[in-house]
Amino acid sequence: MLCHGHNLAVTADLYLRCGGTPRVPLQGPPEDVVVLNRAREHSDRIARAEHMVVHTSLRRLRAWGAHRTLLWCWDRRYRPADASEVHVR
Repeated sequence: MLCHGHNLAVTADLYLRCGGTPRVPLQGPPEDVVVLNRAREHSDRIARAEHMVVHTSLRRLRAWGAHRTLLWCWDRRYRPADASEVHVR
């Protein structure tokens, strides 16, 4: 099973205080790591919770297909020709 993207469970309030998810360049850090580090600046209640269920978007999977999405998540082995296509909205 492929579970890509943010595997974070945060409240809407904390998410907004963190500034949301940044748009980072391809060479930049993973977005979820940036949000997690920002959350640590705003709360001391960060914990690993294996029992939590996190719902994720399938936009990238639907836009790129399973193969390209897997390669993207696997150390960016797939990169679209146009860097603006990275941020699937």
